[in-house]
Amino acid sequence: MGDWLRLYGPPLFAWALVVGRLIGPYRFDTFERRAILVCLTGVACTVTTTSPLGYLAIGDLTHIPNVARPLGHFSMLVVVSATWALMLSLSNPNSHWKSPWRTWWLLATVAAMTVAFILSDTPENNIHFASDYGDSPWVLEYWLIYISYLLPVYVILFRLTRRYAQLSARRSLRIGLHVITVGIVISAIYHVHKAVYFAALRFGWDYPAWLREPVDKYATVISMVLVLAGLTLPSWTWRAVMWLRQYRTYHRLGPLWRSLHAATPEIALSTAGFIESRLPRDLGLRLYRRVIE
Repeated sequence: MGDWLRLYGPPLFAWALVVGRLIGPYRFDTFERRAILVCLTGVACTVTTTSPLGYLAIGDLTHIPNVARPLGHFSMLVVVSATWALMLSLSNPNSHWKSPWRTWWLLATVAAMTVAFILSDTPENNIHFASDYGDSPWVLEYWLIYISYLLPVYVILFRLTRRYAQLSARRSLRIGLHVITVGIVISAIYHVHKAVYFAALRFGWDYPAWLREPVDKYATVISMVLVLAGLTLPSWTWRAVMWLRQYRTYHRLGPLWRSLHAATPEIALSTAGFIESRLPRDLGLRLYRRVIE
C-alpha cells in the first residue's frame, strides 16, 4: 500500500487539482491564472509519465523504448519555465517575462535532449532505466543537458519566490511560496544526486546505496507534492477559512434559533431537520436562512 501511494498518489493528486481548476469557479482571464494551470498540468504529466503504468503504457503505445522519460522531462521543463514567468510577473509586473531568449533557451534544451536520447543505446522499455542504462553512452550527457536548464532556473526561482514572499501581504500566498521554495530545493538535490550517480556508473565510481535508494524513492515525490501544494494553497486556503467561519457562526446561532422556533414555529423557512444538520450542504444558504429567520 505504501509503495502504491508513493507511485500513484502524486498523479492522482495532480490530476485532481487540474480537474478542480477546470470545473471549479476559476476564470483564466489573467496570465498568472493561466500559468498556474500550465504548471499543474505539467506536473501531472510529469508524474504520470514517470509512474510504472504510465511509463510502460507510453512505451507500448508509441513503440519507442523509454520515450516516457524524455516526455516527462519535457513536461518538467515546461513547468519550470511557466513558474519562472509566473514569479517574474508577480514580483515585477513590468518585467520582461516574455523575453524571447527564455523560449529559445528552453527549445534549445529540448532539441539537445532529443538528440542525446536518440543517440543513447536503450533498446528495451524498462522502468528501472537509471540502474540498467545509467552507464550507457549519452545517458549522462542527456542528464547534464537537462539539468543545465533546470539548475540555473531553480536558483532564479529560489530568489524570486523568497523575494515575492517578503513583498506579499497575503499570509496564505507567503506560506505557499515558502512551500514551493522547499520543493525546489529538494528537486535540485535530487537532480544533482542523479547526475553524480550517472557519472559514477559511467566511470566506475562507488556510489553509496544507503544514499541513492531513499533519494530516488522519496525526493521527487516530496518535491512534486510540495510544489503542487504551494501553487494551489492560496486559492483553497481562503475558501476553507471562510467555510470554517460560516460553520462556527451557523452553530453559534443554533440555540437562539431553536428558542425562537419553539416559540413561533412559523418563522422557519424550511424543516427543522434540514436546518439542524451537523455538516450541512449549501452552508452559505443555510446560514443566510438562519440569520433572517
